[in-house]
Amino acid sequence: MKKVLFTLTYLFIGFTVFSQSYYVGHKQYNFVDPSRSRTIQTEVYYPATSAGDNTPFASGQFPVIVFGHGFVMSWDSYQWLWDSIVPRGYVMVFPRTEGSITPSHSAFGEDLKFLNNFLLSEGSNSSSDFYQHILGTSAIMGHSMGGGSSFLAAANNTNLTTLVNFAAAETNPSAIAAAANVTVPAVVFYGINDGVAPPADHQLPMYNALASSCKTRIGIVGGGHCYFADYNFNCSFGEGTTSPQPTISRDQQHEIVAQLLFPYLDFMLKGDAAAEQIYYQRLNSMNTIVFARSCLMSDDITITRFVSPINGCGLMSNQPISIVVKNNGTNPATNIPLSYVFNGQAAVSETYTGTIVPGDSVIFTFSTTVNAGQSGATYSFMAYSSYPNDEYIYNDTVVATYTNTSVDLPLAVDFTGFNGTNLSTVFPGWKESQGIVPSGTTSAWVNRTGVGGTSNITAKVNFYSSPIREWIVGPGFICGPYTKLSFDVALTDYNSTNPDPDGMANEDSLRVFYSLDCGLTWNRLTAYGKNSGFTNTLQNIEIPLGQFANQGVAIAFQAFRETTSANDYDLHLDNILIKHYNPYDLMAFEINQPSNQNCYSIEPIDVTIKNNGLNDVDFSQDPASVQVIVNGPNNFNQTVNLTGTLTSYNQTTVNVGSIDMSQNGTYTFIMKIIYANDNDTMNNTLSKTINVNNPQASIIGTTTICSGQSTVLTAEATTNGTVTYSSSSTSSVNIPDNNSTGVTSTITISGFSSSLTAGTALKQVIINSLTHTYVGDLKIDLIAPNNSTINLINKRGSSGDNFTNTVLDPTASTNISSVSSTNAPFTGTYVPEQAFTNLTGGVNGDWKLKVSDIASGDVGVLNQWTIVLEVNNYIVSYSWSTNETTPQITVSPAQTTDYSVTITDAKGCTSEAGTTINIGGSSNTLNLGQDREICEGQSVTLDAGSGFTSYNWSTTETSQSITVSESGIYYIIASDNCGTYYDTVNVTVHPLPNVDLGNDYYTCAGNTITLDAGTHTSYLWSTNETTQQITFSYSVSASEFFSVTVTDSYGCQNADTILVVVNENPTPNLGLDTTICQNESITLNAGNYAQYIWLDGQTSSSIVIDANNLNPGVNVFSV
Repeated sequence: MKKVLFTLTYLFIGFTVFSQSYYVGHKQYNFVDPSRSRTIQTEVYYPATSAGDNTPFASGQFPVIVFGHGFVMSWDSYQWLWDSIVPRGYVMVFPRTEGSITPSHSAFGEDLKFLNNFLLSEGSNSSSDFYQHILGTSAIMGHSMGGGSSFLAAANNTNLTTLVNFAAAETNPSAIAAAANVTVPAVVFYGINDGVAPPADHQLPMYNALASSCKTRIGIVGGGHCYFADYNFNCSFGEGTTSPQPTISRDQQHEIVAQLLFPYLDFMLKGDAAAEQIYYQRLNSMNTIVFARSCLMSDDITITRFVSPINGCGLMSNQPISIVVKNNGTNPATNIPLSYVFNGQAAVSETYTGTIVPGDSVIFTFSTTVNAGQSGATYSFMAYSSYPNDEYIYNDTVVATYTNTSVDLPLAVDFTGFNGTNLSTVFPGWKESQGIVPSGTTSAWVNRTGVGGTSNITAKVNFYSSPIREWIVGPGFICGPYTKLSFDVALTDYNSTNPDPDGMANEDSLRVFYSLDCGLTWNRLTAYGKNSGFTNTLQNIEIPLGQFANQGVAIAFQAFRETTSANDYDLHLDNILIKHYNPYDLMAFEINQPSNQNCYSIEPIDVTIKNNGLNDVDFSQDPASVQVIVNGPNNFNQTVNLTGTLTSYNQTTVNVGSIDMSQNGTYTFIMKIIYANDNDTMNNTLSKTINVNNPQASIIGTTTICSGQSTVLTAEATTNGTVTYSSSSTSSVNIPDNNSTGVTSTITISGFSSSLTAGTALKQVIINSLTHTYVGDLKIDLIAPNNSTINLINKRGSSGDNFTNTVLDPTASTNISSVSSTNAPFTGTYVPEQAFTNLTGGVNGDWKLKVSDIASGDVGVLNQWTIVLEVNNYIVSYSWSTNETTPQITVSPAQTTDYSVTITDAKGCTSEAGTTINIGGSSNTLNLGQDREICEGQSVTLDAGSGFTSYNWSTTETSQSITVSESGIYYIIASDNCGTYYDTVNVTVHPLPNVDLGNDYYTCAGNTITLDAGTHTSYLWSTNETTQQITFSYSVSASEFFSVTVTDSYGCQNADTILVVVNENPTPNLGLDTTICQNESITLNAGNYAQYIWLDGQTSSSIVIDANNLNPGVNVFSV
């Protein structure tokens, strides 16, 4: 058990993205059902904070699963379930009741129902262990007896979310009957090899009776009954006595269940949408199960089957595609997108615009047809819906593959050349058979000459012994509304042309059968017996087959006798003819051109019209026309009136016009016959799709140059698809005798994409010519450029001589290991000893064929060998209008000239591109002029001139002209259509001359004033004087500004201004002369002036004269 649990943990780890992992807690309860006064001992496993008994609940709310055990089993047989499910966040509840040898199924079902309802209610019971831990969703599950009882518990019970059971066994009362009252979604698991409760008697009737809105039954291939549980002796012992036995292990069965059960529970009980997708993806992809599903969804559109085609006998060149579209949902559905894919081609999509009510189906026929009319060809058909609201996408697609076994009518068998054993050779498609149903390829039909003419050959059966069940079986064909079968019958004496005197016995007959399913089943169309009155003269019989119109039919004849009769005669059959007998029937037979090819350009549109009618059609009296519509990158719609006369069963080809298909894309051609008197319009339309992948050429290069210049033109091209590339070595290499080292021959491959790998690109190795007696001595290996090696031929062919055009190809039907000496020189195609895919590395480099002779006595020569690669399409040639053949050319036209190039790819497809080189004229002149000198504070504009396409100055500016004010060398690079040009100019900025008249000047009246401007080239004073200095004086007070503008030798000017102030001279007054006495003093005041100096040297404005300091007499004071 531990090993199982460990394995499951590993296998199911991918599910943990959908739920948190919890510890498993466990607690035993005795729940009481008060309505029955019944105690139900119950084991509960729940998400816990730690593992063990009675541990606390983990936080959160969890769905409830109630599980019923199997007969004479107990809850502990399902540990794998609780150990896997509870950690995902579920509460699992296992009642221990009804474990005896005489259980009550009814009571057990009630227990399951009660526990489900009770546990759901406990989530809101504040005194319960389950308070606030129950999510409100639940499942009732069970195994065997518990599975059957789960139906009883779920019947008329809407208080649960889903029902799931394993190998449910019928109960008393009946689980099958109870299932009719189960309406919740249900999943019924069962083992295909269940011998205990066989599915046909138990689970399948239960499933069929379910009234669930969504129900699924899942059968486990090779699964058993007891393997849904862990090992239990009682169950395993019982199953060991039954048949069939499981063919898978218990662990494998658990794994299969878990892969589906876990995501189902997650989306049903937890609403996990991602889990729902995983569930349905696995349900529809696992090859370990078989299943059926019936669900009512709001929106569910299903494609149930093809109505047309239904087999390979009825395939036509204008085969309609019809499907059954069913609305499995509960909502009406309208505007349903529908598509079909034919033979892997592009999908054709249309919309059903009607409304399909719930449960109803419609047959939808697409407006276009497909060409499935080639006899012997195999065609694949897929149809699907893309309804945007579809809730279940896994029933949206139907797929069918049919091989066309039908042939064109008329079918005529006159038995000319028939020798009794070669019917299928002289009349292909026809064969002989025997039995109640046709079997084998031989019969008692033989040839006879003379009935119906001396040299006429008939097929005849001798009616003598019994039983006689001899068949002539025809091929399938498409029946029309006026198709008829006719044949001739005669009856002669044994081995004679004479009449038989007795004729047919009562139980004898010639029976005509038909088959609508390619000969799988046969139904009797009619029979001709004694009352037909056949004689020795061929009698013609006609049978209309219009009842099978537009179906594939095969016709067979059976000579029949059940009991022995004394009548001994020969029954003859001749001139079988099956033919369309439409009076008037024009058929859209073929869209001949354009054909499927590698390359397309202007293509003719040729179509063939066949007259399948009985009557000739004179189009001058009975008008008809053919219309061709083309939808694609270029569209086309043209109708052509038919002319002349088209005789019965002949055909004519008509050109409808031509279409330009040089542009890549998908072109859909629809051919329509327009004929008012047509008796069969089903064959009037034919369609054809062509995908165009032409190479697309272009020319890259400068298209405008100047006279005398040149330009480089480069041809580029896109290519599509892959091509076959082959390379051979024709250098003969001698093969030494008995030398395991061997010899090698080399083929060098180059020029292909490094992404191509040797193992995938290599398609064939051809030994064109190797002469050697007894080739069974040879071991031939292929060595790729990176030295990876495979063995092609390992001592095959025994005593046969030589290999001639021996092709080694993995897709061949014959292995090289199967050849013998009788196949020498082994011309043909064979599967090599080892797969090409074992080779590694790229394709470019040296490929080597190594031939080793590992026995003595014979020698030989490797003359030629070839490798064939499938590589991406590539360009093989260039053809310019200049006759040059390189991808790149240089041209120097003197005038405007057109150039073109035609490229050819490896498929032989061409594409043309052109360009015009224009001569742009002479170049412009770039001249910035003489160097410039300016004065400080000035600027200068530098102009490169107009006519250039670009300007790049040394200042990073890109305009035609710039303005600068600093010294320096300035340059420009300018371009026009003729080239690029360069020029420079030197700009010098001189400083302004220095002129300073000094500070403002103050002086007194009468003084002479001189102003000096310094040494300069010229001067202009405000007095208009032009000398360096000016001199002047004022006799009175004055105040005046003087300015000067000086100019230096560079013409730069500067100016200065000075204020000259002239003041009046002062007039002091000391007053009248004064006499003072000794010891007296006097103050002399000079007045208010700026400076003073007295005769005695004092400098104040007044002085005090002390008489004591004076000499007697006159003293003079001045200031």
